[in-house]
Amino acid sequence: MRFNSKRSRAAQPLLTKPMDRRTMLRGVLGGVSIGVGLPLLEAHYHRAHSQETGFPNRFGLFYWGNGNLPDRWRPEGPGDASSPWTPSEQLAPLSAWADQVSVLTGMTVNVTNELPHFSGLVGSLCASPAIVNGEDYTFPAMSVDQVFAEAWRDQTRFRSLELAVAESYPISYLGPHQPLQPETSPLSLYQRVFGEGFRAPGEDVAIDPKMLLRRSVLDAVMSDQRSLIPKLGRSDQMRLEQHFESIRSLERRLARLEEDPPNFEGCSRPSEPIDANETDGRERLTKTHQAFAELLALALACDQTRVFTEVLTRPVGNYLFPHSSVGHHRLTHDEPGDQPEVKAVVIQIMERFSELIAALHAIPEGEGTLLDHTYLVGTSEVSLGRSHSLEDLPFLIAGGGGRALKSGVHYHSSGGESTTSAWLSVMRAAGLRQAEWGVEGQRSANSLGIIEV
Repeated sequence: MRFNSKRSRAAQPLLTKPMDRRTMLRGVLGGVSIGVGLPLLEAHYHRAHSQETGFPNRFGLFYWGNGNLPDRWRPEGPGDASSPWTPSEQLAPLSAWADQVSVLTGMTVNVTNELPHFSGLVGSLCASPAIVNGEDYTFPAMSVDQVFAEAWRDQTRFRSLELAVAESYPISYLGPHQPLQPETSPLSLYQRVFGEGFRAPGEDVAIDPKMLLRRSVLDAVMSDQRSLIPKLGRSDQMRLEQHFESIRSLERRLARLEEDPPNFEGCSRPSEPIDANETDGRERLTKTHQAFAELLALALACDQTRVFTEVLTRPVGNYLFPHSSVGHHRLTHDEPGDQPEVKAVVIQIMERFSELIAALHAIPEGEGTLLDHTYLVGTSEVSLGRSHSLEDLPFLIAGGGGRALKSGVHYHSSGGESTTSAWLSVMRAAGLRQAEWGVEGQRSANSLGIIEV
């Protein structure tokens, strides 16, 4: 699919008024009416409208369980966008993005660590202590992602998207006992966002992956697509070309991923039987995450949602990473010495975070990229997994284009400031009018001014 690059812009019957931002290409596939969303285009806005403010802000949360090794996590130097921090061993995968990622160290979750892992999870993402009643425990209020979703409600087709890579584990809550169950299948997410319709909650829909190879959804909307192209400017035409080619690539790769799952018997540990899903995870985590990352980028680019959470691995999760002798949580407690296998796991996690940043950066928007209009936070529920510490929690902020938050900064809080202050900075940078957030020790009305522009 190629556009005629020789056709002059002046000769094109360009749109004279903004296109509806919910415009979709329509067609029929298998007798079912479908729609394919468009990325945000210049045609969605008046020419006089500033591209800097023309594209909406988005928020993403990348989450992993079991923390890091704080002593080997902290980068060197305070840094800024022109001369960013120097990566530590564990942050080495982010070297290419150092000028667009800020690293916060020394931040603390000020709650009683009543329920290791869960207390830190709730304390950071809800700025409140968890509700714990024996074996019954839950979030007391909305999680941070849903604070963003509530502020931007009714603006997009999906209030938010929740994903889990290694195994299903909800960290998004609308309130007490109201978890939002994450999607675990990239193909199912594709069908939900870009396919023929929604999957009912709890329903196991049998999807024939060969359908995507026999006939692309793009073929079904080709007529609508051909009538739209001549009405767009050159940059919008190029953006659509990239958008559609990305969809075709994802269709092919997701179908292959579904048709040819890894051999569950390929990774054996004769000394100790393990769950088949954990064996599968050694091979599938990277592929599944990469597929999710590109789908999320396209969903944001199409303005289908502006909020997402991706749980790479769950708190207390014993996910068996490549080259690890045992599961991650067990490693954090049982590996002796300076824990080289734990360090290797953290590096792999940062490689996945880097891939998500790259997927957002790959999509152009105005004079920048999708990453410039996204505030992406990476964090965990503890720092040192061995001790379940809630001090020096890892906190990364990527994106934002340096508009409201400084880029490439390393800030170390010598006084153990609350993570709530960092969250308030992100909220306000993204345009939320949040006067304060949290309760008890995690309540704060002060953002982290030192990282703000």
